[in-house]
Amino acid sequence: MAFITSPIGQLQSRPKFWLALILTVVVFSTLVKLGFWQLERGQQKQQIENMLEIRLQATPTLLETLPMRYLANTREGQEKINGNSMELKSSFTSVFDDELYGVAVMQSVSPTNQFYLLDNQTLNKKVGYLVYQLAELPTQHYLLLELGFVPMEKSRDQIPVINGLPNNVEIVGRLYRRSPAPLGSGFTPEQFNNSEQRVTRIQSLDLPAIAAQLDRPLAHLAVQLDNEFSHYPTRWSPLPMKSAKHFGYSLQWFVMAAVFAFVITLSFYRVLVGSNQVKRNENNRRESV
Repeated sequence: MAFITSPIGQLQSRPKFWLALILTVVVFSTLVKLGFWQLERGQQKQQIENMLEIRLQATPTLLETLPMRYLANTREGQEKINGNSMELKSSFTSVFDDELYGVAVMQSVSPTNQFYLLDNQTLNKKVGYLVYQLAELPTQHYLLLELGFVPMEKSRDQIPVINGLPNNVEIVGRLYRRSPAPLGSGFTPEQFNNSEQRVTRIQSLDLPAIAAQLDRPLAHLAVQLDNEFSHYPTRWSPLPMKSAKHFGYSLQWFVMAAVFAFVITLSFYRVLVGSNQVKRNENNRRESV
């Protein structure tokens, strides 16, 4: 007497079934994990957005009263200012972990003739630079002021004429620090000096490297000026991707996982139906014989 094997049992006896099952589980779990990862990133970005909004709405604080840290160039790569020691290359795990990030500030400063042009920037579909001007604080420390965006010249051998801030000016802006540059995009300064200005083109806003180059105590955060204090257009965009986009990507991954699960379930159902039909046909042939 022959044993009757169910369609599922027949599938389980095939190596291809187990291979397909493993691939199905791997693909489905990967899609779900990507969805939860984007969801978590969106929640983190939402918290940062809320934090920055609260800080920006606050009344500007006098900069010299804040617990700023200053970077300096020494042989040991450390600084000792006000009795505190900090490694030159120290950084936060995220720039948003800094309690001063996004804080609105005001201060009377003395701008210098030292400028930095941050390369490969875009605004309104134009390519150019973000202009930074070095300024001295009443405490004899220094910080960088972001003046805004300026389009680049037709030739990279030429740099735009910079309209900097005058001496002894009152500024209002917000503290920030750019995220570390991707691999391969180092500081790489290029000098373009003239009789009136010292201009350096840089590929990343590496504040410790700038402090080392200047050999002066430089604030670990820069200041983006409010529009009325700058000759150039500025754009406050601390987050390269907002929380809404992360939530959108999360939804896409979850939808892809659901569609994948539906397609696999439908395919499995069709295989079972086909196996049952084949089995019924075989039984009918046997009965006719």
